[in-house]
Order: sequence, then structure tokens, then C-alpha cells
Amino acid sequence: YRKGKTNYDDVAARRSLIGKAGEELVLRFEKKRHPGYERRIKMVSLENDHLGYDILSFDDEGNEIHIEVKTKKTGGADNIDFFITDNELQRLKEDPRYVIYYVCGITKRTKTIYSISPQALERITLRPVLYRVKARIEGEAE
Repeated sequence: YRKGKTNYDDVAARRSLIGKAGEELVLRFEKKRHPGYERRIKMVSLENDHLGYDILSFDDEGNEIHIEVKTKKTGGADNIDFFITDNELQRLKEDPRYVIYYVCGITKRTKTIYSISPQALERITLRPVLYRVKARIEGEAE
């Protein structure tokens, strides 16, 4: 256990910066990889965060792909660990063009991008760590 009080606003702000850095890295990577589609590859998460993915790109045959970017400061292929929202999970199950790019070492000099296909994720362990509670409380508050 840690001592003291966690400042969750600071934690969220750091995670947001790390995630943004990973998305920008993947955007540059995709544009460099597919120069013919450079103008059409974009970070859709800036315009709409309900799509369930971050980057609109294209595969080697020119087909549209939807990339969700997950970023960690450290880690590697032997220790993949990230959170996925219900919306992202539904896209993963329903969208055949969905892929997750796992970026690790974002704060290091050498960064690594792993492409994780939906087929590879069939062998993953999903563990619920957060539940939404919706209720209507009747009566008067005390």
C-alpha cells in the first residue's frame, strides 16, 4: 500500500498527456508508412471521442482501418496491460477493420508500437475493474 493521498486529477492529466503522445506517434508512423494516403490519415479522436478508435488510416491494400491507440510509459510485448472502454470493446467485436496499437516506452528514447489484431485479442483476459451504477432514489435526502 502507498502512504498518503493520491491526487487523481494529476494522475488523469499525466495519463492524458501520455495517451496524446502515443496517438501523435502513431499518426506520424501511419503517415510515413502510407505516404499515398497521408492527407486522408487523421486523428479522429480530436473531432469525435465516441467512435471507439483514435486514428483513421489504411492498410497496405488501401482499405480503411480504425486504430485504437493504447500507450504506456514502459512495458513491452511480454507485459501488455491496458484499459479498454465498453465502447472500444464493442467496436473490437463488431468492426472487422479495428486494430489496437500498443505503444510502449513513450517516455524513452526508443519507442515501440505493437499492432494487436482482433484475432490476437481473442486470447486475452478481460477483467472488469469498473462498474456503472444507475439508480433512482426515492424519498427525501437526509
